[in-house]
Amino acid sequence: MTIRSAGLAVAVGSPLFALYILGVILLLDLGSPSGQYALSVPVALFLGFVPWGFLLHQMTSSGSRVRNTRISRLSVFVAALDAGKGSLAVGLGWAATGTPEGTMTTGLAVLAGDVASRLLFCYGGSGPVSVGALLAMAWLPGVVAVASVPIAMLAVIRGLPGGLLVALAVILGPLVLGLVGETKYIYLVFAGPASVLMLFQYRSIAPQYPVNEATRPTLPGNT
Repeated sequence: MTIRSAGLAVAVGSPLFALYILGVILLLDLGSPSGQYALSVPVALFLGFVPWGFLLHQMTSSGSRVRNTRISRLSVFVAALDAGKGSLAVGLGWAATGTPEGTMTTGLAVLAGDVASRLLFCYGGSGPVSVGALLAMAWLPGVVAVASVPIAMLAVIRGLPGGLLVALAVILGPLVLGLVGETKYIYLVFAGPASVLMLFQYRSIAPQYPVNEATRPTLPGNT
């Protein structure tokens, strides 16, 4: 998919999405669980579907050669944007429902949107959005996951699949903290699928961005 077709999809989808949100606000009771979920879950899906990595890569790459330093800086920026959309979606879920179940549901929704986006645009992994969502969902296991990122980056520099470390932190943090009573077990409903997805994605060090040219630069591993 090209950036032109991606832009067209956003241009067509955004007004339809806005009409849906307006319809929910006008027709449903936002004080009821059904209205709250009807509003927060599609918003989380939409946020997850925003393909930051694909769009920024297409806008900043020139020709078939891309400098590694440029890719590295772009990788960090895209990871921050992806983590931000995960945190924002979960934050909106908490604002709409005010329950752990609501935040867990919107966390799964933003992850589903992110996965659909990556399958469509063929780039990257779901590590950053999972870490960002977990951080907003339960701050203590989120901090554990964030703390694993620098270690994962060092592992990538040494040619190791650093994303595997982040995947383990995403599942082990809520599990261990749940056992000692520091967090709720319900967050494992999000952490479990997120970590399994990351483990599947990070079986090997994959490129962060789609590269269709014959000359492929050496890209940093996903974290």
